[in-house]
Order: sequence, then structure tokens, then C-alpha cells
Amino acid sequence: MFKFDALEEKRRNRIKQMIEICHKYVASYMIISIKPLIFLIQIDLDTTRFIRDHKFLFDSLKDQKAYFICSTAWHYERSENVREFTKLIEKLKIEYPNFTLIILCNTVRQRELFSENGFLAVFCNNNCFIDENIFLPLPDSKKNIDAVYDARLVGWKRHYLASEIKNLGLIYYAISWNEDNSYMNEIFRDFAFAKFFNHTENGECRKLSPEEINEALNQCRVGLCLSAEEGAMYASIQYLLAGLPVVTTPSLGGRDLFFDDEISLTVEPTPKAVKAGVDEIIKRNIQPDFIRERTLKRINEHRLTFISLVQKIYEQEGVNKDFSQEWSGLFRNKMLRNLNHLETVEIVKSYLD
Repeated sequence: MFKFDALEEKRRNRIKQMIEICHKYVASYMIISIKPLIFLIQIDLDTTRFIRDHKFLFDSLKDQKAYFICSTAWHYERSENVREFTKLIEKLKIEYPNFTLIILCNTVRQRELFSENGFLAVFCNNNCFIDENIFLPLPDSKKNIDAVYDARLVGWKRHYLASEIKNLGLIYYAISWNEDNSYMNEIFRDFAFAKFFNHTENGECRKLSPEEINEALNQCRVGLCLSAEEGAMYASIQYLLAGLPVVTTPSLGGRDLFFDDEISLTVEPTPKAVKAGVDEIIKRNIQPDFIRERTLKRINEHRLTFISLVQKIYEQEGVNKDFSQEWSGLFRNKMLRNLNHLETVEIVKSYLD
């Protein structure tokens, strides 16, 4: 039996309170440039939390002209989602009139919806920010697992669709104070036959580093994408960069942007169809390097879009710099870092004063 302690309610609440205090001064984002002042920040459906987590940063820099490029962690392919987003962001614009928000959109449909609602929107998929120097085929790895699903342990990831694949690997992460422990325990019970890459020999669970995830992927033949909707799904592009073909269900969010009929199969959302898809794509024996090179070409198209966006801001602000020359030194996996607002504000103001 895997060791996964269910936190009692009092302890869970205490952890939540500690995290809320931490989020007052720490959030995940990147400083793209100080002059002009440009940030890359990720936002999901909870725009209230987005404002809360960055309020100290916003308040401290409200007198500065700043650009906030917002990548989207969830999909905005429904008009009602964009309208709710618009209401909250309009309040932000009123409070911080010196800020310019630009939305990076994972799909063309998202760009259209944001543009219709008056936002500056650019079609640039989040998956272009995954580091291909971390996720890559490892020539000496032996593939002994038919399919792998790298997914958070929450219901909308629909793990049950992989239930007929007996030679299965699972990679996961869990926010232990916030997740549904009953779902986690259900997965551990119902998929006891699977290889849980996060588990040590004595059954303890741990978070894998990106490099360890790549090692795990290289032991597998096919990557699974089973949610009906989410964001661009980082795991999907990690599969492809590691040379794994993909079996996916129809979805909203933008992960299918990097798929085509030669390196992926789209199947109906049933366990039987997913199993058949895995068997079929394994038979095709697609070479890992072919999958990777095809994926890199698409990634680079979106990276060039991002580089061009920043360069246009430079030119608009009269700054004589070439962002394409800065990119390699700035780039990091997912283009996000946990930064302390106090330190960020100190760096910005010391440079601008």
C-alpha cells in the first residue's frame, strides 16, 4: 500500500493560511526586461487569485509604465469565461492605468474572443516554453512500458480512461493540502497494477524533477492526454520532445496544436478506445527523432511570435535592443520562476532611479 497521509482539516487549513501569507510576497513570473519594464505572468480562470497574488507587486510599481504579458494556464474558449475575465481585468486597468496587459493565447479561438473583448491578444501557445534540452530522447533507455500518463491527481484528468492499459506508467503531482484525497486513494487502489514513477521502493511518494520525468518518459512507448479541457498541457509537449507519440481524446485548451496524424491518434473518450489507440500507434513504430524534430519546428514558430512581440514593445518604447539576442540567456523551462516581490521591486527601482 502506498504511503500517502491524508491531512486532517485543521492542519490543511493552517497550511492554506501559510501559503496565503507567502503569496503576498512570492509569485511565479519572469522579468523579461527592466527598461522597458516587461513581465511574463501566468493566469488561469481564477483571476481574483491572480490579482491577489500579485497585488504587492502591482501596488509597488503602479507609478511605473509596465507591460504584463499574460500566458494562460487554462483555456478561454467559452465566451462566458472571457467575459468574467474581462470584468476583473477592467478593474485592474482602472486601478493601475500605467499597466498594459497583453494576453498570450493557446488557440486562435482564444485570441479571437479576447480581441473581441478589447484585449491586446497574441496567438502564442504556452507549450513553446518547455525546454527541449531537458525533454529529449535518451538513446540508452529501454522502453518497457506501453503508455504513460503524466497528470495531476484530479478528476478532470480522467485517469479511468487508461484503465484497460495494463502495462501503464503514471507520473503525477498533487497539491496535498488542496486536492481530493479520496480521488488520489482511488487511483492508488484502482491502478495498483501500474508503475507509479513518483513512488520509492518503500512506497513513499515524492515529486520528480523535470530531468527525472524525462527519464521516466524514455521508458515508455506512448504518451496519454485524456482530459476534456484544460490549458495547453505541458505534459503533452514533454511527451513529444522525448520522442513519444501521443494518444489523445478530443479536447479544448490547445494541446492538439502540436499534434498531427503522423505522430498522434485522437480517440473517443472510452477506456476501450484509448487502449486500442495505444496498441495501434505502437505498431506504427514511429521514430523518436522524427517526432521530436516535427515538434521543435512548431515550437520555434511560437517562440518567434513571442520574441517578435517583445521586440515590438522595445521599438514602441524607443529602446535600441535586439530581443532575439537576449532570448537564449533569458529562456528557462516554462519561463516561470518563483520570485519575491520585495526583491523584484528593489531591483526594478534601483535600476530605474
